[in-house]
Amino acid sequence: MKKDDKFAKLLSDSALKGRAENRKAFYSLRKMQAAYGHFVPKNFLEFLGADDISDVMPGDEVEMNLTIMFSDIRNFTSLSEAMTSRQAFEFINSYLANMESPIHRHGGTIDKFIGDAIMALFPKSADDALNGAIAMIGNLRHYNTNRIKAGWAPVEIGIGLNTGLATLGVVGHSERMETTVIGDCVNVASRMEGLKKKYQTPILISEDTLIALSDPSKYCIRFVDRVHVKGRHMPLSVYEVFDADEAQITKDKLAGLEVFEKAVAYYHLREIDEALPLFERYLEAIPDDHIAAQYLSWCHQYKEKGTYEGIGELQHAMEWSDTFDTGNEVVDSQHRNLLVNINALAKSLQDDDMDAVSEVLEFLVQYTVEHFSTERALMEEYDYPFTKMHLDEHHKFVKRVEELKEELLSASQDKLYSLFRINLFLYDWLISHSTRVDKHLMTYIAEQQKQA
Repeated sequence: MKKDDKFAKLLSDSALKGRAENRKAFYSLRKMQAAYGHFVPKNFLEFLGADDISDVMPGDEVEMNLTIMFSDIRNFTSLSEAMTSRQAFEFINSYLANMESPIHRHGGTIDKFIGDAIMALFPKSADDALNGAIAMIGNLRHYNTNRIKAGWAPVEIGIGLNTGLATLGVVGHSERMETTVIGDCVNVASRMEGLKKKYQTPILISEDTLIALSDPSKYCIRFVDRVHVKGRHMPLSVYEVFDADEAQITKDKLAGLEVFEKAVAYYHLREIDEALPLFERYLEAIPDDHIAAQYLSWCHQYKEKGTYEGIGELQHAMEWSDTFDTGNEVVDSQHRNLLVNINALAKSLQDDDMDAVSEVLEFLVQYTVEHFSTERALMEEYDYPFTKMHLDEHHKFVKRVEELKEELLSASQDKLYSLFRINLFLYDWLISHSTRVDKHLMTYIAEQQKQA
C-alpha cells in the first residue's frame, strides 16, 4: 500500500471512529435527558420556557392559572403496619402506577410524590382535573379488585382540588434544586384533600374550582360544608363530587339531592328543627351517606347541648370588610354596591316581597354588566395576562344571577332554601372574586404603574 493510501485510510478510520464516538455521545445525551425527564417533567421545562434541564436555575418562575390536585391513601399507616418495608415499597409503586395514567391522560402533570401522596397540576382547565380525579377512582376500583383477590385489604383515597393563580418555578441552590408550585391555591388544595377524614368521601373541591368548571351541571356535585382556611378572610365552601361513586349510590344521592341540600341549608341557617327531620328522612333511604349522618349527629348535639358545629355558618346578610378592598376606589365602590343589593335581595326574600325580589334581581343583572365593563377596560389598558380567566368568572356570575332569578321567582321555591342559595351563588362569588382575582388584577396594575 502506497504511503498516500495509508494516510487516506488512517483519515477514513479516524473519521469513522469519530462518527461512532459522536453517535455514542448523542445517544448517551438522549438517554440522560430521558432520565432527567422522570425527575423533572418535560411540561415543567415548557412552562418555564426552557428547552433543556441545563437551562433552568433557582429563581426561574412563571405565574399560571392552575387547578391543583392533592391525593393520598386513607389510613396508610394502618395498611403499612401489616407489611414489611419491602412490601410497603412495592405497594406504593404499584398504587402510584395505577394513579399516574389518568392524571396524564387528562392533561395533568405530576409535580411530586410525597410518600403515598400525589401532587398534580392541571394547567388547561378545572374540568381536566375533575375528570382526572373521577378516572383515578375508577382505576382504584379495578386495582382493589386485584388486591382483594390477592388477599390484601382494599385501598381508599381522598382527592382534593382547588383552582387559582400560583407561581411555578425552581427553588434551591447550586447543589440542590427542584421545581415547585407556591401560592394560596396550593394550600387550599391541600386543605381540601385533608378534609377526607372528616367527610369520608373520595373527591372534594373548593368553591373556586366549582366556579372554574365550564358547566358544573355536567357533574354530580353537592354542597358539603364551609371551613376556615388559613390566609382566607371568609370561610370557604366545600363541595363533594360523587360521579365516581358506585352507580347505585350515585343514583340514590341524585334522587335525594333536594332533600339533602334543603336539610344542609336549614342547618347552616340554624333552623335545626327544620333540618333534623329532613336528615332522618334522607338517611332512611340512603343509610350509608356519611355526610348526612354527620349532620344528623350535629343536629342532635345542638338539640341536647346547644353546641353548633358549623365553622362558617351562612348569614341572612353580610357586612363589607376592609379586607375585601382591592385598592381601586371605583371597583371597591361598585363591589360595596353589589353587596348592598345582595343583602336587599335576601331581605326581600325573607319578607316574602316577590316584587322587590324581582326588582333587585333585574338591577343586579344590569349593574354587573356596568361593573364588569369597568374591570374589563382596566385589563385592556394594562394588557393583563389573565384577562380571559377573569372574564370567564364575570360571565359565569351573570349566568348564576339569571339562573337564580328563575329559581327565586318560582312559586314552589322554599324561602329558607333560597336564602341558602343566595349565600352560595352570590355572597361566595363576590367575596371570592374580590379577594382573589380582583386583588391580583389591582396588584398587577400597581406594578405596571411603578415600572412606567
